[in-house]
Amino acid sequence: MSIAMIRAQNFTVLTEQRRVVAALLIAATATIAGCASHNEGAATPVSTSSSSTSAVTAAPPPGIGFPDLSTYAENTSGRYELINIPRVQGFSFSTPSGLICGSNAYPDVEYEQVGCRGSIPGRGPGDWSVSARVSTPATIQSMTGDPDLAADSHDPPPVLAPLQKVRASKGDAVCAVGADDLIACRVGGHGFVLTPTTTTLF
Repeated sequence: MSIAMIRAQNFTVLTEQRRVVAALLIAATATIAGCASHNEGAATPVSTSSSSTSAVTAAPPPGIGFPDLSTYAENTSGRYELINIPRVQGFSFSTPSGLICGSNAYPDVEYEQVGCRGSIPGRGPGDWSVSARVSTPATIQSMTGDPDLAADSHDPPPVLAPLQKVRASKGDAVCAVGADDLIACRVGGHGFVLTPTTTTLF
């Protein structure tokens, strides 16, 4: 293999690493911002519609609409895994509707998080970042005009087909794509359910 080819391969790997790390840092920022504004009083599951960051119950209650993931086929192809990448240990995929989703359990599973970015019609116009941590309820924050999301949208990860799920090889995170553009992600007792008309956080 020529030196030029090796340099080209190294550049491609570094570019992917920067893209993934940037995406996960955005999701982490959204989570931290949501925690800062969270009221510690009793909460109930809600479908969000305002533009403020919000968080709800620490465990998925009955009737929240989280799908039965045992009915989804687990995709074990490995094409969604993010491994051997500095500061990243999880998965990444796109949805048929264009969201970019992923998880990260770096540096350890106690810090694991999962999130999606892009257009969320159930939330309102513009682009959004929704994320949950294993120890923190889900939050959502506007990211309209974010240059990293725009760049990632031009080179997105592989699409996860409807009625399939993907699970982190390290940690607890799992996401599924359902019929009618439903997206559900969960890590520990926290997560979210997105549909074309609702955004449910817990």
